[in-house]
Amino acid sequence: MRYALWSALVVVPTVAMAGPAEIPPEVLARQTCQEHVVEAARPTAADMPKVSGEYNAYVVIDYRLDGSGSAVDPRIVEARPRRGFDDYALRMLERTRFAPGVQAQCTEVRTISKVRRASR
Repeated sequence: MRYALWSALVVVPTVAMAGPAEIPPEVLARQTCQEHVVEAARPTAADMPKVSGEYNAYVVIDYRLDGSGSAVDPRIVEARPRRGFDDYALRMLERTRFAPGVQAQCTEVRTISKVRRASR
């Protein structure tokens, strides 16, 4: 059985890792069901979009889970900055696995990805 689940995937591609990007309180207030994340994506510098650098960003993705714990039917709901990190966030969601066969009343799960850009 599939159930609806939202995710606020926070992408923090900064040179000096100060901390997570500012996420609107209304987004943070909706997150639940962290315990169902089995394997979070581990991004590398090669995963980062070309627009990264000193940006802090977040992307909210609407998706459903299939019976195997994979996200399906992803849709970008909100992003700051717009369009700069959408593809990156979708790739990270694709590599994230959730507990299979769980039936829950989840509304949101927050996944944080931090990447330190390699010095050139």
